[in-house]
Amino acid sequence: MTRTVLVSGLFAAALPAFAQQDSTATPPKELPSIHLGIGMNIFNGDVGKESGIQTSIRPAFTFAVEHRFSNFIGAGLDASYGKLAKSERSITSNRNFESTAMQFGLHGIFYFDNNAILERGVPLAPYITAGAGYLLFDPYGDLKDASGNTYFYWSDGSIRNQPELPANQLTAVILQRDHEYETQLKDSTSNYARNSVVVPIGLGLRFSFGHNLGGSFGGTYNLCFTDYVDNVKESGNDSYLQLGASVFYKFGKVTTTQQAHYADVNFAALEKEDYDGDGVPENKDDCPGTPKGVQVDKNGCPLDEDRDGVPDYRDKEPKSKKGFVVDENGVALDYQKIAEDAVRDSIAQVRDSLFQADPSTATLNRIEKELAGGAGNTGGTSTSTSKIPEDIRAADKDNNGFIAAAEITKAIDDFFNGEGDWTVEKINRLIDYFFEQ
Repeated sequence: MTRTVLVSGLFAAALPAFAQQDSTATPPKELPSIHLGIGMNIFNGDVGKESGIQTSIRPAFTFAVEHRFSNFIGAGLDASYGKLAKSERSITSNRNFESTAMQFGLHGIFYFDNNAILERGVPLAPYITAGAGYLLFDPYGDLKDASGNTYFYWSDGSIRNQPELPANQLTAVILQRDHEYETQLKDSTSNYARNSVVVPIGLGLRFSFGHNLGGSFGGTYNLCFTDYVDNVKESGNDSYLQLGASVFYKFGKVTTTQQAHYADVNFAALEKEDYDGDGVPENKDDCPGTPKGVQVDKNGCPLDEDRDGVPDYRDKEPKSKKGFVVDENGVALDYQKIAEDAVRDSIAQVRDSLFQADPSTATLNRIEKELAGGAGNTGGTSTSTSKIPEDIRAADKDNNGFIAAAEITKAIDDFFNGEGDWTVEKINRLIDYFFEQ
């Protein structure tokens, strides 16, 4: 009794503290939520103190209506229906019971996703609950089998239909419990009430499936104000643990926080916005940002008469033949040139790999000989430097339009000596050009 009174007092003291702590917060105008759950009850009392919990697990079903008044606190009405049970089996004691358990109550809730501890909307939001309830119970025992034979527990561990007496040794029949709780249990000295006040204390985690749907996992420890739930009064009051999961539906479309955030937004006007001025609203415009004055189709995309992927307003060849590959300006590319470029790129990659494996002057000289003997190459005698990019043209000391290995070495030496305007980036471009020429 002292334990349950202490818990009740703590909860009564805590609620005003919660309310005071949250007094500066603006209470969101949220609507109630309904909760449906399923779980199990685990009894703790006088029967089966030495037994495991496997004999006490029974199903439970829960229902609740809750309302969150602010970021910190809420309250709810709850109901549950299930069973409580326990059995014991020993030489000295073989008691058992099972009882329906119907409970109604009121509880307060403290939310940890209160924008002070955790942000509202976190994926998993812890909470704690405490309250008061009213429990209806009615213990029954499995004292007889289906034929009405009373169970007698013998010292050899058997259950028989007669008391353990010498005269019954040969006539007593061995029975098996049928686990049907057919006999209402009563105390011979007290006509106790089959109801009790309870104090439930719980904690759990909540999560959301969407804006209105969510679920929770949690446990509630129920302290009873009676020691007769199992029909045995020996020590302190009985109690039971309820573990379970539930789903909930929260009424309402949007929260107050969301409404305040979008209060100044004119959604009707947004649907008609046309930022690029092409006559197609933004919510239907597949090509936003079209330059002003460009003719577009019904989807807001610039016209492309030859369907080459380059819009007419920047297509330098507006009537390219179908099937041809075009460049960024819409000009058809020469397939032979594409093939030559592909071969050149492939060869350049091979040369680059050789140099990466052996970055030496000897490797550059070997590659230079290949370049000098390549088909279509001038062999290093060209007098045109126009093909060499301007930023690396200074490396072509003899102005023959061909970068030689010795010229790369000279450019690298100049870089380390601080001569010229060579940078690491330019040196890399020079080497790349050497492989590609």
